Amino acid sequence: MCLTNTQIAEYQERGYLVVEDVIPLGQLDDMCRCIDAIASAPDSEDAKRMGLELEPDATGLEPVPRKLNQLALIDPLFKQHAEMSELLTMVVQLIGKPVRLHSDQAFLKPPHEGSAKPPHQDNAHFGIDPPECGVTTWTALDDATVENGCMQYIPGSHRLGNLPHGWIEGTTHLVPTDVELGLPEHVPVRRGGVIFHHVLTFHMSAPNKSDTWRRAYACHYIRTHAGGVRTTHFDEEPVRVKLGEGHPVNR
Repeated sequence: MCLTNTQIAEYQERGYLVVEDVIPLGQLDDMCRCIDAIASAPDSEDAKRMGLELEPDATGLEPVPRKLNQLALIDPLFKQHAEMSELLTMVVQLIGKPVRLHSDQAFLKPPHEGSAKPPHQDNAHFGIDPPECGVTTWTALDDATVENGCMQYIPGSHRLGNLPHGWIEGTTHLVPTDVELGLPEHVPVRRGGVIFHHVLTFHMSAPNKSDTWRRAYACHYIRTHAGGVRTTHFDEEPVRVKLGEGHPVNR
């Protein structure tokens, strides 16, 4: 599967691109079964190795899974996904070659419990230098809709460059400091579709207020020669960010 010149131009203009029907449904089923098995056993060795994170404000008595990390290093199913020729062909079209996997995560966002993710640039976490050598592939394991918290992007925000970020106190969230951002656009995508986004493109997601899961698997790719070690660039104090005029982020 190759991107067209029109698709590449859209990615370069907007900082993200949706490509539907990339991942076979059988492969998605296998990935979901694996994620569900690990997430349902938070004290298991696999859950510990993958750094299972839980929703901090879940309302029930049982722990609610939020995120898994570095799945491709541990499970061959996710390594196979990260090395899919169909996926890598499009990655190379966007950032060149050779490429390697920088990191990966599964985002779970359970029904009625999945929390919001505030606006950020992936490169605030990664520090890829130059940032044009990095791209994220966000694969929808379920239909991602406005109701269940699909991705939101600020078109063209990758042109802002690396912006300073700070931690939201008591969380693992980084957000930009003292920056007025444009308004985000909801970007729904069907199960099996992939969103490619630049590591400088601001993105976020709302809480899942629906009865359905919004699971996704993200792989972050980097040109082999590029640097990718987070050092400085963000403040340590909690900060506040605004999404356009009159759209403050609710922490």
